[in-house]
Formats: sequence, C-alpha cells, structure tokens
Amino acid sequence: MKLAADELAPALSLIFQRSLDTGEVPVSWLRANITPIFKAGDRTLASNYRPVSLTSICSKILEHIIHSNIMGHLNNHSILTDKQHGFRRGHSCESQLILTVQDLASSLDKKSQIDMIIMDFSKAFDVVPHNRLINKLQRYGIQNTTLVWIRNFLKHRSQRVVVSGEKSGWSEVISGVPQGTVLGPLLFLLYINDLPNNINSHVRLFADDCIIYRVIKNDQDPPLLQEDLHTLGKWANLWQMKFNSKKCFVMRITHARSTVYFPYTLSEDLLTPVDSHPYLGVHISNKLNWNNHIQKMCAKANRSLGFIRRNLYSCNQSTKLQAYTSLVRPLLEYSSAVWDPHTKKNIDLLESIQKRAARFILNDYESKTPGSATQMVKSLGLEPLEIRRKTRRLCVFHQARLGQPSIPIGDLLHPVLRQSRHLHQNCYSNISASKDCYKQSFVPRTIQDWNTLPYNVTTIPGPENFKTAISNHFKLTRCD
Repeated sequence: MKLAADELAPALSLIFQRSLDTGEVPVSWLRANITPIFKAGDRTLASNYRPVSLTSICSKILEHIIHSNIMGHLNNHSILTDKQHGFRRGHSCESQLILTVQDLASSLDKKSQIDMIIMDFSKAFDVVPHNRLINKLQRYGIQNTTLVWIRNFLKHRSQRVVVSGEKSGWSEVISGVPQGTVLGPLLFLLYINDLPNNINSHVRLFADDCIIYRVIKNDQDPPLLQEDLHTLGKWANLWQMKFNSKKCFVMRITHARSTVYFPYTLSEDLLTPVDSHPYLGVHISNKLNWNNHIQKMCAKANRSLGFIRRNLYSCNQSTKLQAYTSLVRPLLEYSSAVWDPHTKKNIDLLESIQKRAARFILNDYESKTPGSATQMVKSLGLEPLEIRRKTRRLCVFHQARLGQPSIPIGDLLHPVLRQSRHLHQNCYSNISASKDCYKQSFVPRTIQDWNTLPYNVTTIPGPENFKTAISNHFKLTRCD
C-alpha cells in the first residue's frame, strides 16, 4: 500500500470520508481472524490464550485517523486520569514503575508499612459491554458521527479462530473491545477511566493492570484500604467487569520485625499474602530489594543466550552479535532505571552474562587470563551494562526534568543555591535517605549522578542529542 500510495490514496480518502459522514463501516473491516497468543499456565486451556484480532489494513488506517483526533480531544481537556500509563504516548511500564517505587521507597524510608493489593481483571478486554462504553464515550465528549461510527465498529463484528491454517466458523462478537485493533486499547482506557474515582488510597493503572496501596500507620488504616477495595468491587459490578480474586494478592512492604496484619477481602474472598510478586514485568519484594528480580531476569537471559548458542553456533560474528543485542540484552535492561543495582554482586552477575555472550560471539572459550572476557566485550564495541543502565537513568531524568508529564518529579528537585567549583547551576540538592531501598532508587540516586555531569551536557534539550553526549562523556571518562 505504501508503494502504491499515489494511486490508492484518492480512492481510500473517498471511502474514509464516506464512512465517517454516514457512520457506516464496511463489512470486511468488521471481520477478524483471531490468533491465540499463549500467556501462561496450562497450554491445553483456551482461557490461557490472548485472542489477538488480525483486521483489515484499510480499517486500521482510518482507526489511526480517528484515534489521533480523539486523543487530541482527551489531552486538550485532560480527560484521561494521570493514574493510567498504558497505551499513552510518553507513558510506559518504566514510568509507572518509577512513580510506584518512589512512593513505596520514600514511605519505607520513614519506617512505615505499606500494604499493596495487586489486582487482576478477569478477561477485561473481552467483557466490556458495548452500550455502557458508548454512554461513557458520549459523556467524555465523543459525539455525532464519530460516536455512530464507533458504535457500528463495535456492534457488528464477527470473528473466527485461525490455528496452523485451520479456520473455525464465523461467530458474532457481542461484547469487548477487539485486541489487535488501533482503537481497541483507547476505548478500554476510556471505559475504566473513572475507576480511581472515590478511592482514597493510591491507585496505579497500566491498561488492565491495577494496584492499590496505602501507608499503614496504625490499626485504623487497614480498614480504610479495605473500604477502597469494596469501592472497587462495587465499580466492577456496576460496569459489568470482574476481578479475579484468586489472582489478587496482598503484599505488606516493610522492614519492621512486626507488621500490622489485616485480612483483606475482595467479593468475600480472602486475599492471599505474598512476599514477592511481578508487576509490569518487574518482581517487587516486600523488602523492596531487587535480588529476586535480578536472579529471575538473569536466569531468563541465560536461557535465551543458550538458545542462540545452540542454534547460531555456525553463524558469522555479526549475526551472533545482532542476536545478542536484540534477544538477550533487552531482557537484562527492561525498566532498568527502576531496579539498577548498586551492590557489586548483582552488578557482576549481570556483566557475567554479557561476558559469556562475548565469548560465544568471538568463539573464544580458551582465553582464561584475568580480564580477557572484559577485553572481548570491549573489542566488540559493547558498553558495560552498568554504564548503559546509568545512561538510561540519566536520559529518563533528563526528560522528567524538562516536564515529561508521565514522571512528575518536579517537587523533588531543588536547585542548589550556593554554587561551588564542584557544582554548576543545573545541580540539585541531594535527597537525604536512611535506607538503601530509597537512597538507591531512581530519583535520589540519579540526582547524584546528574550533579557530576558537565554543565554543557545538562543544557542539551533533545533526548537523542543528550543520550549521545552522555555516551561520549562516559567514554572519555573510562579512557581517563
């Protein structure tokens, strides 16, 4: 379609305009081939697969146009809750995790207990009632022919499952927003946009991932968190959504020897307490250290490295290098600004995987002299993972400092009033912390790193130029 854009664009623009003016959606755009994507658990259970819709490319182009206009309307009127970081430009799992860990670590530094409930929707995208969704869209100012178009886009859909070339019969879709479309995720965000309303505890949303937490200072605080759980349950019942209480857990985050215990319930089901649980791909522990997460991440990276070693052993060096940087290293760096370790044990554990990868890429398992693996990494032009994590933290901090809305840390940044030869005018006061979980978290730790940068680097506005300058600065520092 891109190659034939000059010929196709006039015809498509007429079809798009006609569809928007009348609210009618071509039948072929409403049919989807469902590809089941395995999530976790028993592979023989259909419920453990995510149904992803493969739809018409022409439909997706028009959906992009509608999506951009709706998103412009939502942004202009600040309609989307700031608790939601899913499917939004400038927001990510990393930004959500940074804010969550900031709340948890700062409270833990004050010797507080935080009770956090990890919520789980049951088939969230598939059960959204169309009529209720349309009513919410209308309330948010999406009206006239756009609303009619979206109603027809949702209500007259059909789908079939395609597995290994075999196709099921067509079946009508009576609820839900189609996963795999452009508009589906945005429609879901709007449907659950009012979920945080009337909740007094902290709520964090990333698409259908939801956590709620509260600082527990005394015996009166847990009942308040329990009341918020009841409010969430009432919201789910009102809007025909459902929380899976068997997959909802409670974590008591504290360093105290004795904890305030409260039996939290959801829909009369007692929630299971856990010491560690994944949230947005990062394992959070009740002590807020990252040992468990790093061990699990390294184990996963080692399995991926073993896979490419078995399958690409006869390939050339460039292919092996590309396989490592695209399949293994991203596993070691996912949301690294959140959990970047400060202990030598964890730093060396992460670096050891890159060193093993370097031996594989160069096919050199014989050299055993001290530092030989480090030299191999350097010869391949690979930066130490520790430096890459530090660069990432500084890049995220740079964007947050310039006002990126997804990471509002402005209240924590206080310019240094008295300048010295060691500090420039873009330096910030260090944040005092008594516990490592807060001292080594994103904001306090990155402020210290930021203050060591040259002044001319801190004044660079563009993210890409800033990243390049940071990388060059660290290269020069290592050479010195």
